[in-house]
Amino acid sequence: MYFRRTAAGFGLAVCAIGSSSLASWLFGIETLKYYLPGTVTIKFNTALLFLLLGASLCAAALSASRLASLAARVLAGFSALLAGGTAAAYFLGIKNFPLDQLFFREPAGYLYTLTPGRMALETALGLLAASIALLAADCRRAKAVLLREALSGAVFLAGLTVTVGYWFSGHLLVFTSPSRTLISLPAGLAFLLLGAGLLLARPDRGLASLAATATASGRLMRLLVPGTIAIPILIRWARVRGETLGLYGTETGMALMVVSTSAAMAAFLYAAMRQAYAQEREKAAKTAQLERSEEELKRVNTRLAEANKELEAFSYSVSHDLRAPLRGIEGFSKILAEDYGPKLDAEALRVIGVIRHNTLKMAQLIDDMLAFSRVSRSTVNKEKVDMAELAREAWRDAAPAEKAGLCSVPALPPAAGDSAMLRRSGATCSRTPLNSRQKPRSPGSR
Repeated sequence: MYFRRTAAGFGLAVCAIGSSSLASWLFGIETLKYYLPGTVTIKFNTALLFLLLGASLCAAALSASRLASLAARVLAGFSALLAGGTAAAYFLGIKNFPLDQLFFREPAGYLYTLTPGRMALETALGLLAASIALLAADCRRAKAVLLREALSGAVFLAGLTVTVGYWFSGHLLVFTSPSRTLISLPAGLAFLLLGAGLLLARPDRGLASLAATATASGRLMRLLVPGTIAIPILIRWARVRGETLGLYGTETGMALMVVSTSAAMAAFLYAAMRQAYAQEREKAAKTAQLERSEEELKRVNTRLAEANKELEAFSYSVSHDLRAPLRGIEGFSKILAEDYGPKLDAEALRVIGVIRHNTLKMAQLIDDMLAFSRVSRSTVNKEKVDMAELAREAWRDAAPAEKAGLCSVPALPPAAGDSAMLRRSGATCSRTPLNSRQKPRSPGSR
């Protein structure tokens, strides 16, 4: 997203150059036509196409909607038609081309202008390349991505060449006849920003995807690419300024430039590699800490598994030890009822029945607790569970027969879970003797 926003910012800057240049022609502001006195003026058609291409770049970089993508392609397509038509007029030798003066009639007499209103051939080709790159922005085929990046890089390098030439010497690096139309400084700046924006507009594919990653190589690429471009230009500018001020001659300036460039690039690379090395060490430390945490977690899981096994063995042992006296109680009470029943009164027989009933209930409770202890080792099958019906079943299991119909369960929302495990755990809780359950702390609690 940072790359896309940066590309959109470059697009806005291109729009600003185009709109200010259009205003310079409409309102007669001469300075905004060339920025440097005595140099080439930007043509009205050129400023208009830069405005359209800047808007197309903003739409392509920021918005993912179909409408914005369509608008970007429409603007780029119109720019491609106008720029391609102007380039064709150059190659075909057409002097009076209708598109030259279609939007604004430029008077004759401007320096470095072959035909009034007509942009330079290099400008037309650069605008055509930028338009094609924008038209291919949404295509994911490898050849289309390669074509887009090649055209974007060519636009960026052309703009950089023109801008550096004006910056160093106040004019283009190479001049021809004053009657030939050349690239203006505003157009060079717009090409520089437009090419950079085109390279950053699609960080999910192509070379930009390498720099957009969060890896150490991506961070190193984001640092090295701007530095390798800016450092030689700055050193070259310092050499030109030194020669202009008479501080040294051409040979000395050349030697100083070579040595300074080598030293600056070496220092810059050292700083970048040191930063990358520090980031790699930090990443390695985090990885080692994560590995230690995973090992500790494995040890804890191992101890927990051993504890579960011991608890399971203990539960089986306890259940066996509990069943033995229960069987004795149930057996002797049965013998007492069968052999001595005629000799006992009704109250004694009722007490014997209560003993046998509670003995069987305790045995069932032990079985349920064992079954509940196996829940953690069972596979959970998630499904839709009717919680109201589950509550009714729990009440029927827990309540005496004469009170089974006295509970009214309201409508409850369904839940996701294993219905068999939920019924088993509910049955275990419902069979717990009432005197063993925790009583509520207040009459209003549930």
